[in-house]
Amino acid sequence: MNGLPGKPVQSLAVRATRSVQALLAVAVLAVVALAVSYGNVDSSPADEARPPIVENVEPAPGDLVPRQSVIEVDLRTGYRAELWVLANPSAGTWQRIPDSELTFIEGTGVHTWGPGPGRTVEEWPAGEHTLRVVWDTITGLPDVGEYEWSFRSY
Repeated sequence: MNGLPGKPVQSLAVRATRSVQALLAVAVLAVVALAVSYGNVDSSPADEARPPIVENVEPAPGDLVPRQSVIEVDLRTGYRAELWVLANPSAGTWQRIPDSELTFIEGTGVHTWGPGPGRTVEEWPAGEHTLRVVWDTITGLPDVGEYEWSFRSY
């Protein structure tokens, strides 16, 4: 076959190669779009249930940790927390960790507490433990909320 005057005829192999390249480009774009739309693949259902004020908790929900493990609650900056421990699960009795035992860094919103001698909890007994964090803003209009999670110690 002859092409148009002044234009060479493309071979069938060249056209097939270009078609394959175009399909590969579309496939790569589709994979990238799916990856971006699904976001962080490491998120767990517990993370999705956590309110946005609570940026992180350690131990994470469901974790298995040593008896001396420290509790860390990371709230958005501008919030202050109370930490509660379910002291008697069968009776539903909660015990508040006193502010004097909590370490709070206002600039980051991080609250930490650990068991130890003379503290509210001296050591986590083996088994499941449930914690509750209750928060409110430090200044301005109130924005009160709470979040509970459980972990296990050995």
